[in-house]
Amino acid sequence: MPTVSEWEVRFGERPNPRAGYVERERFVLAAADTSVEVPLGDNPFRVNVLGRGRGRLQRRALISGLTREGWRERWQRRPSAS
Repeated sequence: MPTVSEWEVRFGERPNPRAGYVERERFVLAAADTSVEVPLGDNPFRVNVLGRGRGRLQRRALISGLTREGWRERWQRRPSAS
């Protein structure tokens, strides 16, 4: 993505089905970095990726409910209400 100068990656985990996601880790990658290792476990995991450029949000991706057991399930790409 040519307009993105950095990627902010946030990992969150849901300790139980009734709780919200708790942020576990947050870091920033250079625009040229195109992959990150996701530390999956037994609890549902959320990955939030924000592509920023020129002080604004350029791209966004959110994946929720990932687990070690179900990560191979087909993902759905849906538009957001932004």
